[in-house]
Amino acid sequence: MYKMEGARFLKHSFAYFIGSFLSKLALFFMLPIYTARIPAGDMGVYEAVTAFAVLLSSVVFFDVGVGVLRFSSAGTDEKEKGKILSSGLVLIACFSFVYLVLGGVIFGMLGLPGFPLVLLYGLCNALLAALGLVARAAGCIRLYAASGVVSTLVQIVLNLALILGAGLGVESLYISYAAGAAVGVLLLLLGSKNVWRLGKPDSSSVRCILRFCLPLGISAASYWVLTSFGRVAVTLWVDEATGGAFGISLKFAQIVVFASFAFRLAWQELAFAKGEMPDAVGERGRYYSDRTDLFVRIVFAVCFLLIPLSRVALALFPGFIAADYAAAGDLIPVALVGAALTVFCDFLEPMFGATAQTGKLFLTTALGALSNVILIWWLIPACGAFGGHLALIFAVTVTVSVRLLLLYRTVGLKLRARYLLFLPLLAFALFVYLRLSVFINLMLAVVADLLGAALLFPELRVALRQIKRAKA
Repeated sequence: MYKMEGARFLKHSFAYFIGSFLSKLALFFMLPIYTARIPAGDMGVYEAVTAFAVLLSSVVFFDVGVGVLRFSSAGTDEKEKGKILSSGLVLIACFSFVYLVLGGVIFGMLGLPGFPLVLLYGLCNALLAALGLVARAAGCIRLYAASGVVSTLVQIVLNLALILGAGLGVESLYISYAAGAAVGVLLLLLGSKNVWRLGKPDSSSVRCILRFCLPLGISAASYWVLTSFGRVAVTLWVDEATGGAFGISLKFAQIVVFASFAFRLAWQELAFAKGEMPDAVGERGRYYSDRTDLFVRIVFAVCFLLIPLSRVALALFPGFIAADYAAAGDLIPVALVGAALTVFCDFLEPMFGATAQTGKLFLTTALGALSNVILIWWLIPACGAFGGHLALIFAVTVTVSVRLLLLYRTVGLKLRARYLLFLPLLAFALFVYLRLSVFINLMLAVVADLLGAALLFPELRVALRQIKRAKA
């Protein structure tokens, strides 16, 4: 059984890797154009208002796609699965209408700059995420990957045309993202329409999805406060230019998110499926513990390598970030650590969903969000943008600690205590980045590479054996 699950995990991970990491990484290399052509103040406003749009869309849509994926993974027959998929589509259509009406009123009252574009940004972002989850629930993994690639390509081409060709500024970011997401949404709708005709929506499926997703929708607001409030706070409490530099540092941190995204998506499906199976003598706890152990090692290895590597890369390519965003350089390492912790926090979520404990998931997120607000209130006035990242690190640590405790009690998840040593190692990498030379950072990158290979040696050895067998 584990071999079959492993094969499915690798297959889906590869598809998600193509659709997420490679395509999103291409956007990262647009940063020299963004920072050269868009003033830091404008970027700061962009980061703040798009954060508001994502907040509203996340709350309104209730993470309905997660509910569809959860119940379609429950071993139901094709007819019942079709009802769940169709019911999910009906809910997505209803939530889109609610978002447009509510968002138009709220954004208009707040006087957000260019609020029609902000409204469109939030809608397209929510639709792409929700329909992507529905497509995955329908088993259209290649379609999901293709929509991610095509969406990103459209976004890049439009950005180049609007910024370099038409001479537009920050408006190009709204337009290109909305257009790229809209194309991705259209692909998802057209490519999987036959699968969604397997069953008609019914009221029981709608109620089932809503009951499951209601805590997730409330949790979305808490998650936004936990992970995105810092972007708004830096822009409002420091200044817009600093908010722009803060946003650019987050773009570097997204590399950690992109690198782990494929594994997290594939894991979400396996975790949901495992939650429906009988727990024979603690088998579920061991299964979750083994997968968590692997994920922790992967995320640490990536983050520990990227911190010194970022310093070396910025030294080799000093024009990668324009002078207007120079403050972002010192923020990159703490942003990477914050992203690594956030990624691990997200990794734990499907285990709550698999065992129908979304209420506990909300409580842990709300606790972290409250911690983040308190810490931001104190740290940003004292430390500026650096304090925004520190607040996130401490708040996510609180959330992760409580989630691990709850999962230990409910599903028997165990995390080896020796992994606490990773925290001082990351702190050492931060010190090297900020205080020591580029050469020392290069040496640390070599050490980090060797350490990562040692941490993942068991998995690498198994992979090499499988490759040899395949060739034989």
